[in-house]
Amino acid sequence: MTSGVATSVALLDSLGGVARRRRGARALVAAPLGEARPGLLEQALALDDDAALWAPPDGPALLGLGVAAVVEARGPGRFAGAAAAAGDLFASLPPITNDLGDVAPVLLGGFSFAPGSTGEGAFRAFPDARFVLPRVTVRVAPDGRASLLAVVDDAVERTEALVARLVAAVERAPSPSPSRSPLDARWVEQLDAQAWSAMVEEARREIVDGRMEKVVLARRAIAEAARPFDAARVLERLAAAQVGCTRFAFARRETVFLGATPELLVRRRGARVTTEALAGSVDARRGDRVDALLGSAKDQGEHALVVREILRALAPFCDGLQAATTPEVRPLRHLLHLRTPIEGALARPAHLFTLAGALHPTPAVGGVPSERALSFIAAHEPAARGWYAGPVGWVDARGDGALAVALRAGVLDGNRAEIWAGAGIVRASDPAAEYAETALKQAALASALEVDR
Repeated sequence: MTSGVATSVALLDSLGGVARRRRGARALVAAPLGEARPGLLEQALALDDDAALWAPPDGPALLGLGVAAVVEARGPGRFAGAAAAAGDLFASLPPITNDLGDVAPVLLGGFSFAPGSTGEGAFRAFPDARFVLPRVTVRVAPDGRASLLAVVDDAVERTEALVARLVAAVERAPSPSPSRSPLDARWVEQLDAQAWSAMVEEARREIVDGRMEKVVLARRAIAEAARPFDAARVLERLAAAQVGCTRFAFARRETVFLGATPELLVRRRGARVTTEALAGSVDARRGDRVDALLGSAKDQGEHALVVREILRALAPFCDGLQAATTPEVRPLRHLLHLRTPIEGALARPAHLFTLAGALHPTPAVGGVPSERALSFIAAHEPAARGWYAGPVGWVDARGDGALAVALRAGVLDGNRAEIWAGAGIVRASDPAAEYAETALKQAALASALEVDR
């Protein structure tokens, strides 16, 4: 760690000189940061009012601090608009000084579930699409080695301040967690079971009448605590409890959208495209549930719809699409899911955001047919989803990257937390069972928030 920090301190000393030599032009400067101690990235999220964290279980973690440039898009064309703007931004960036070979500029951010579903309430700071080129990006490899990429421009003082805070955080020895008074967090608003049942029965009537095959309905729960929620503590608790999930966080001023999702929307690495179908769920707490899930005609049928529609969406872009012939069971702490991995090779160039626009929303979070399901959701769900169930992640200059579906997610706003969870409704759905499923899904984040259930 010492040599990495020393290098970063030297980097801090040189940033002003780089800025003067560039005379206002942007520069990218890389340096090793040493070994990242456990909890560093989560705690460092608080070093700036605009920050992002991406922590998958099977790859490098990314932390972004500050804003050097931002890509935003609105409306139905938000995926195409964000792809074009991202391409223009990357094209304007210079080469990296002192290239380490394992760090490159990336944009971190996400998309709303539906255009126009943000701008008010908890998601007031989150537009339809927003991706940020951070002033400081930290990349932590699976072995714990950390690298830093700093953007130097006319506001070099902001970058210097962020690097100084980050170096101080790296040098700080880990200390025992301080004793904390109880949050006394309690639910203050829930969609009750009766209102949920009415919404589900209306959906089932449309399915029986042939207007839909499936629709995913979500409900919001609101908790309040005696003091503000601590995003770092929540993320650390999610890491311990939601093993195998991708943790994410996007902070804007006092608001943090975060979660631990089990579902990949799409990953692009060169010509290789990877995704998955994740639909069909049962309570994981009973020992016989694996057999019950694999033998459930309702869950198998719901899952097959998702696989079918993902293959249909990717067919215009990919050759050699392959999906497992039978789903596997994905175990999580609270639930078991049916999962089918899917992959293919690009037949022609396609940006990550282009692929996401073709896939989103999959029937795992929207429905079939998509347009009818989205109309039903907009007309019947009592609260707009904002970024819940939207794509979140990162992208680089080549159009490679990864986007996950923002599930097991919520918004922290001071001492208030809003948590979403959904369930797929098909002809055979039972409202009470689907309500219980949403409660189990909410429990993943509620437990990390220490909400008294």
